[in-house]
Amino acid sequence: TVLRPVTSCVLALLRPTRQAPWAGAGLVLLLACCLAPVGGAPRRRHHTPLACTLQGQAPTSLIDSPLRGGLGAGREMEEAQQAAGSTPPQHAPASPTGRLRASEGLREEISRMSPGKGRSSPSPSQEREAEGSGARLAKGMQGNFNKSGSVMGRGMLFRNLAEIGHDFWQVRASFKILGGMFDLKTHMAVVRLSQGAFQGKFIVLSAVALTPEIKEDIDILTSCGDDIAAVIATHPFHTLAFTDFYKAYPKAKYYGTPRHLRVLPDIPWAGESMENKGLFAPELDLKIPDGGEYVAPLPERSNHLSNVMVLHQPSRTVFVDDTLMCYDNPGIVMRMFGVKAGRLFFHPSLKGPGLKPTKEAPQDFKRFIWTLLEQWQFENICCAHGNNVIGDGRDKLAELIRKTEPLLDKLSERNKSTKTPPKDCGAHDPSATTPDCG
Repeated sequence: TVLRPVTSCVLALLRPTRQAPWAGAGLVLLLACCLAPVGGAPRRRHHTPLACTLQGQAPTSLIDSPLRGGLGAGREMEEAQQAAGSTPPQHAPASPTGRLRASEGLREEISRMSPGKGRSSPSPSQEREAEGSGARLAKGMQGNFNKSGSVMGRGMLFRNLAEIGHDFWQVRASFKILGGMFDLKTHMAVVRLSQGAFQGKFIVLSAVALTPEIKEDIDILTSCGDDIAAVIATHPFHTLAFTDFYKAYPKAKYYGTPRHLRVLPDIPWAGESMENKGLFAPELDLKIPDGGEYVAPLPERSNHLSNVMVLHQPSRTVFVDDTLMCYDNPGIVMRMFGVKAGRLFFHPSLKGPGLKPTKEAPQDFKRFIWTLLEQWQFENICCAHGNNVIGDGRDKLAELIRKTEPLLDKLSERNKSTKTPPKDCGAHDPSATTPDCG
């Protein structure tokens, strides 16, 4: 009853008349203009990779520098300045030491702000917030420069690099299938070693398509790629991004799976990934699951179970491509096939061509998983397609293999009683022109 008269008035206004047949449309247009946001899309700031400018001219403003997005304190400081009626400085010193002095000066400037024409005095809470922001910025900058002045990266909040653990960053990228209808997602990782032959250098695990934003983050972390010592290919069918990645970072040594070495001859490979695993010890350990085909998996479109699994011991993180998968929010089709939110599951080809058609292969795979759980101490599992398991990865993998043991025993009995090749089942895109999935 309350809304009835209002509704009647609106309908009367919208009803066209002979004198003004477009009155209703005009009113709608007027309301749309009044409710539309003013000013259009926000202007995108230009970011210059910090690691590439340390020896040259610094960004024009400390607030606009990559540290603003990297340290997570720049936005807070800018908001505090706006609340207090000040504007950010228009220049910054070129050296890291000068930047630290500048951040301390900004903190003192914010805390000492006095009232001026057209602005009010900051409240005590605003002063405390501004002072805290400046202190966090100074502390963050000091923690992200080592003695030589290069970017350290620890604690920095990149736009496309997620810090999973100590010295381990993951890049999550898009990989769309079925004509772009479904984003399978893919990944790579950037790992810093503190021991061994590559001490202080970065190792890249797999590769993804380099968008300008992803490349900028990698450049900041690795001094424009100068600190990347090696790139390790981990999955036989994750090949699509390697050519462009090599063109962007040609100084690194590249190690590939046997299929990488076959299908990408233009890359000067330094060797096969597993044959050179000792180079990355003791912090990185590489394994491939038993029972599957790693050298030449067939059929290529669906047999994607086997890949190199990498343990980074300092971060207690396992990097895996297709052997293990996890989705936080599986779609309707995935839920129909038994995929549960946040639960690990093996690649679907486990039931088909993923394991060799022998009675021993399923048992070999089972023993491999249990041995891995015994030998590797880890908490996190970074999966290529979907999402990660953080904190309880070891427990969830143990739960998965316990639930899968009856299936593996059944596969052993099937392979023992028949010589018929297993049914070709696995996740693949029938519209794709290549069997690669990353």
